[in-house]
Amino acid sequence: MPGQDFNVTDPIFEWAQRAPYAVAIIDGSEIIHYRTLWAAVRRAMSTFHEAGWQPGDVIAISMRGSFALQMTVSLALARAAIAQVWLPPHDPIEYRLALARNLDVKAVITDDDQGRLEPIESWSVDAGWLSTWETAAVPSDRRVHGAGRTLIFIQSSGTTGTPKEIVVTHDDERTFAARNNHHSACWPGERCMFLTGLQFWTGLARSLRCLANGAAIVTPPPNRTMADLKRAIDLHGVTYLWCAPLHVNGLLEGIDDDLPRLAGLRFFCCSSGALSLAATQEARRRISPNLSIQYGSNEAGGITAAPPVLVERYPDCVGLPLPGIELQVVDENDQPVPIDTLGHVRIRGASISPARMRDAAPGATVAYKGDWFYPGDIGLRNAEGILFLKGRSDEVMNFNGIMIGPDAIESVLRGHPAVRDAAAFPVPSPVHQDIPAAAVVLRSPVSLMELSHFCTRHLGNRAPRLLFVVHSIPRSAIGKVQRRRLTEFALAQVVAARGRGEG
Repeated sequence: MPGQDFNVTDPIFEWAQRAPYAVAIIDGSEIIHYRTLWAAVRRAMSTFHEAGWQPGDVIAISMRGSFALQMTVSLALARAAIAQVWLPPHDPIEYRLALARNLDVKAVITDDDQGRLEPIESWSVDAGWLSTWETAAVPSDRRVHGAGRTLIFIQSSGTTGTPKEIVVTHDDERTFAARNNHHSACWPGERCMFLTGLQFWTGLARSLRCLANGAAIVTPPPNRTMADLKRAIDLHGVTYLWCAPLHVNGLLEGIDDDLPRLAGLRFFCCSSGALSLAATQEARRRISPNLSIQYGSNEAGGITAAPPVLVERYPDCVGLPLPGIELQVVDENDQPVPIDTLGHVRIRGASISPARMRDAAPGATVAYKGDWFYPGDIGLRNAEGILFLKGRSDEVMNFNGIMIGPDAIESVLRGHPAVRDAAAFPVPSPVHQDIPAAAVVLRSPVSLMELSHFCTRHLGNRAPRLLFVVHSIPRSAIGKVQRRRLTEFALAQVVAARGRGEG
């Protein structure tokens, strides 16, 4: 059990004492050592203390500028046991304001006017916190123990209903970090790059764990083409790269055939969503053979992991359960299904509890049944216990009693040489329940009739009945397909076609 005198920033503070001139952050042309970073954190904490902020208060962060400054603010709040919530300035102001009021946010820390949330008090931060301070000028450490205290509020996926705030305590993060370090620990002195920003829990958690292990964070280049990324990785000696499927697909799209792979990567991991079989194979071939896959959720942290040797054998898998995770695949009656049989994924383990869902009584959310958490995924396990995801429970389409997962359709369509990207989704029907449909982004001309025949050859009666050509697939900030928007688009197209007398 975690001790009572614990704060997630303690390991970072220890590195600042042990190796003060080790590099902590490389932010563009700026190199920040652990000593400098920690002096900036102390100065920020002193400012927060003077403002009257107390342990347990909730402070929002709404910043878009310097990564190093954002990291300083986050560490200072954590060190003072002040809860934080990230409200990106590009989110609608109505959404940010509603969330801030729901959490009783005391103030908003921002680095530009876009982050302000009137009438909530705003605090403008200063890059001067990152100046080098002599030891005598550094304010005293006002560290507060974090045991049982909220570190951050994050958002649930919302796949089973309205998104809810999830409480992550200092103890939770220590549990998650220990679990993930089994698979994805970075090394002291190693240089790490995360393509997911701090406004996402994945990006912030990875950054905290990187610094806790004595490694350095290298901010990615503004233009995240494969060429730009390779130059930055080569320049700074990056050996550890973490990203989401959105980033992998973007990198693959921009790769020139003659561009060498990122041979210097020791660790290359994709998480925060499913990577298609075709994308996995291409990423191993064209980016790095050291590709790892991790499956997790905001509610549970890391769930499974597949190291490169497993990805090579089973490129469509998400791996084996991480230490401390019990995983089952069950049927509609919550009974475990046989090997190689589709069912609902459920897990349990430390720090996985409905109590972490803010303002939700035990059992109030359908994601939990007893101490089991249901991430909302459909999958199967093979004889080795390896997990393969086949879609989301709420995304599986029922076409005349035939259950169809979107991933199968998408994988086939992306395998056609004329298709750049694809997404499958349902179109509701009073006769068929769900008509399977798909939207495609083309790289070269092709008829919808040809694509339809191509799908039928590979999928039989699970082929999409409706196909649409679009300019881009609507996705969330971390790359998850927004299928509801595609359904609305398709319905509008059907209505318009009927109005023209075409259907």
